[in-house]
Amino acid sequence: MKDSMILCKYFQREESHLPKPKNQAFGKQGESATGYYLCIQTMTVSGPDHAPVSPENCQDGRRCYIR
Repeated sequence: MKDSMILCKYFQREESHLPKPKNQAFGKQGESATGYYLCIQTMTVSGPDHAPVSPENCQDGRRCYIR
């Protein structure tokens, strides 16, 4: 995920809810450890528009996007 991306307010990586690993090389900043991302509006891997949640998809242009 690029640092310059402005993601939706409701976008989260699933690892945001997991304890930080002792080894910081576990994964790059912004990457999902398991490949799953969450919409905190729906608390699932799909947004309110039923489209998948990902860094590429949760940006301006999507109808449920909130900056």
